[in-house]
Amino acid sequence: MLRNFGVNPGKGLLKHKVFWALILVPVSLGLVLMVVSAACAGLLFQLDLTPQGFNFFYSEFKFHLALMALAIPLGATFSRAHSSEQTASLITQAIVKDNKEKELSRRQGFLDCIGIYDEKLISSESRINFKSGLISQPLISYNFLLGVIGSTALKQERLSRYRKCLKYVEDFADSLILDYRRDGVEAVVDRRASAVCWLSMELQDLCQDAGVKHTQIKLRLSPEANFYPRTRFLAANPLANPASGQSSGYDATSDNVSSLAAVFFYAGQVASVSDAEYSKILLGFGDVLEKLFALLCIHNRQVGLDDLAAAGVDYALLTQEDTGVLRFWFGALPDSESREICDSNLRFSIVRFREMLGLDNSD
Repeated sequence: MLRNFGVNPGKGLLKHKVFWALILVPVSLGLVLMVVSAACAGLLFQLDLTPQGFNFFYSEFKFHLALMALAIPLGATFSRAHSSEQTASLITQAIVKDNKEKELSRRQGFLDCIGIYDEKLISSESRINFKSGLISQPLISYNFLLGVIGSTALKQERLSRYRKCLKYVEDFADSLILDYRRDGVEAVVDRRASAVCWLSMELQDLCQDAGVKHTQIKLRLSPEANFYPRTRFLAANPLANPASGQSSGYDATSDNVSSLAAVFFYAGQVASVSDAEYSKILLGFGDVLEKLFALLCIHNRQVGLDDLAAAGVDYALLTQEDTGVLRFWFGALPDSESREICDSNLRFSIVRFREMLGLDNSD
């Protein structure tokens, strides 16, 4: 604000025109008025150096002297303001320099510690381990995951991205608890088709933005062509191959989930040194992804003959690629104990992560 009054901390005090104006204007004005007053009183060329002369001069020209004396407090005030601005500027520069050094140190630490965490499990109960090769673009990964530390706006933008991904995870988890025997095969596969589509694409985009090595997802998400049981579809489309690409697509989604979980675990560990709160968020999101991976593994297990029969699928007509696709849809029933455990673990992680993001779990 003081800069609007001509205070520039980058310039020396004596180089400020305003400073000289605050000194010279009162002095000049007082001298001019003194000369004019003396001329009007006929005292312009009279010189009296006696005590009586000094007393007369003071009594007649005290206003003029007071006016000239204003130069002292005005100049001192400006000098003080200039000094304060210089101090504030130095403090700001020191803070910027310190933040820059912290940023460089944090980035270097992120890069240096990759090898240290290589092959470490992300938790004692996890099957996922962090591998240095997962971070295919280290600088992009750092900028996305940890480059937001110190910037409230960037951090809020990143948290918004995590909330978006969490929404797809929740929708996907909800689709997995549907029972095709209760809700109908077509309703189940339609819901799961939509859920897995959005989740898979979001996870792939997240991998790209975070510089994480990932598998390209190839899912042709037309329910009629890709998700209905093969026996039904082939009746109307005998030349079609609905299973093509789907099994690898589900595997790719699982791989991407595990890669992201490991990288978020690593980033959260590194962030704990400089931002404990943000570190918890990274670790919390990594935990959600880890539990999602476990649930995916349960649903991708080998499909059972009883499950296929209940769904109206003739096992004899299925190829190996077909069974890979149907594992996702019919491989784990809602009353499966292992599925319920994995689902409960994921739900708990989601609730905890929502609390970290300040979201209402009653939504």
